[in-house]
Amino acid sequence: MTVIDMHAHFVPREWPDLAARFGGADWPGIRHTAPGKAMLLLGEREFRPVHSALWDAGERLAAMDRDGIDIQVLCATPFLFGYQRTLEQALGAARIFNDAALELCAQAAGANAGRLKSLCQVPLQATDAACAELSRCMQAGHSGVQIGNHVGLRNLDDEGIVTFLQHCAAENAAVLVHPWDMMAADRTRQYMMGWTVGMPAETQLAIVSMILGGAFDRLPPACASASPTAGAASPSCWAGWKTRGTTATSPAASPNIRPATIAIASASTRRYSTSARCGSSST
Repeated sequence: MTVIDMHAHFVPREWPDLAARFGGADWPGIRHTAPGKAMLLLGEREFRPVHSALWDAGERLAAMDRDGIDIQVLCATPFLFGYQRTLEQALGAARIFNDAALELCAQAAGANAGRLKSLCQVPLQATDAACAELSRCMQAGHSGVQIGNHVGLRNLDDEGIVTFLQHCAAENAAVLVHPWDMMAADRTRQYMMGWTVGMPAETQLAIVSMILGGAFDRLPPACASASPTAGAASPSCWAGWKTRGTTATSPAASPNIRPATIAIASASTRRYSTSARCGSSST
């Protein structure tokens, strides 16, 4: 049995000063505080302490061996999305982190070759640019893409986002939908409720938006759930990977982890169709 960890974050050990490169405030950054330890920053504000397994492939692989993980799928943390930025800024940042993810995966060489896979990020606020960056990343070796469950007030039934998901299906790209920018932040600051309440609520909102907004009617039938907190939000959701010749529920899956399509999904059995393509809608 092949065990796949399908949701593991990474950050590069370092990256360019994004404020200096693109202008604007509150860009993500990193400050190393001790050997193997660092603090993620939003502008000058401390965001979260992290350690070297996030950027050190050897340390990550050792942890995988300890925990019995054969393959790990890496993606950036949502605070790197940049959906509130201009297209130039968000696309430039996405390319930096997408290329860094492939560099980290490439460090798994020799007997460990192929054990690290990556999902890219895209400027989801601009449909055509998001589609183009996804295509570039798939050609470069990514297995798919991670997106947030909303872009500002736009939920996953938004026309531009559905068009992007259709493009993902056409590219045979896995899609992991990550809840983020949680609602009711002022009421969920205590007791880790942003994660235990906010993330499941965002996941539920995304699923209901897609069902009642007709998004699933416009997507191919090979969609399987890939939301990290889907199980906590709805019992109708399941995390699965449809591989070539095999359908398996995580963590058991075949070594070929690129699915026909993975998106957030429900138990809906309605007929699906695909119509729009990138270039026909831009948001």
